[in-house]
Amino acid sequence: MKKRSLIRVLALLLALVMLLTACGGRKDPCSDGHTYDNGCDTECNICSETRRVNGHRYDNGCDTECNECGATREANHEYDNACDNDCNVCGETRTVGEHAYDNACDADCNICGATRTVGEHAYDNACDADCNVCGATRTVGEHAYDGACDSDCNECGEIRTPGDHTDTNTDGHCDVCGGDVDVPPCEHTYDDACDAECNKCHEIRVAPHSYKNACDTDCDLCGNTREVPDHIDGNTDYICDVCGAELERPECKHEYTDACDGECDKCGEVRVAPHAYANACDALCDLCGETRTVGGHTDLGEDNVCDECGAKIDDGDYNLPEIPAVGTPSFNPADIPEFDNSREYVPVGGNLPFFPKLSW
Repeated sequence: MKKRSLIRVLALLLALVMLLTACGGRKDPCSDGHTYDNGCDTECNICSETRRVNGHRYDNGCDTECNECGATREANHEYDNACDNDCNVCGETRTVGEHAYDNACDADCNICGATRTVGEHAYDNACDADCNVCGATRTVGEHAYDGACDSDCNECGEIRTPGDHTDTNTDGHCDVCGGDVDVPPCEHTYDDACDAECNKCHEIRVAPHSYKNACDTDCDLCGNTREVPDHIDGNTDYICDVCGAELERPECKHEYTDACDGECDKCGEVRVAPHAYANACDALCDLCGETRTVGGHTDLGEDNVCDECGAKIDDGDYNLPEIPAVGTPSFNPADIPEFDNSREYVPVGGNLPFFPKLSW
């Protein structure tokens, strides 16, 4: 194998010597100038001598064909994104499609990410969760109703079927929402005869209390107690001018015309106040001076001394001195027969208290 390699090297050297000998013996074919295929060709077509050139010439960074030699190259335009129309290198404009969005409410292009201004989502009402434009779903609250018995949502008007009204106290109003409820006629019940409000339906009736008079405190129908003003006794007769009730009398300081007056001049109370006489023949009350009519003296012993009063009697004179009829004393006590003022006399009529004889 080494022998073959050596033969090849020797053959190459021999060819080189022959070439040099041939060129040295004749005129240089490129003495009048080298010949190239174009301005970019680096090797002379005649002598194969190479030259140095500046490289291909293009209109711009995206030009694929050299202006000098027509050689082509690969050169891609550069854009910001797939939706960009103008090349960032050469400015060439291309035709691209529209931006791509998920829906009419999508603000960002799916291809290039460009942002656009879009309107708000469109919903049928405040309770609608799905956008009418793009179908996007949002979180919304519950429907809003005036009460548990309200059928129409206040936000969107959606109609639901609520349960029946509840009226446990049969007052004609729903216990839940307060709405009117049709109820059968109420069999009214009251606490008593004067209770004005029905215990079932709370209907009000006229049921006044009943009292015997303006001073009566207890209702005759239900026993209700009221406050009334004090009794009125304008004439101080201790009888109420309004109801006729007998009023409590204060303790009276009785006043009498005289010691034997039986009726109090202030209150009319009657007392026992008998007249007092010295004896059966005494015509003048020792207490009040009122006179009475008495019979003559009695002298059963015929000793000329009155058996009743002890007065001395002249023979045949049994008559008492004349004393005026009943009334205020208007006589001289000296006209009365003499009596012993130290004695106590029993009034006519029996077992009444003893009274001392009064001095006039």
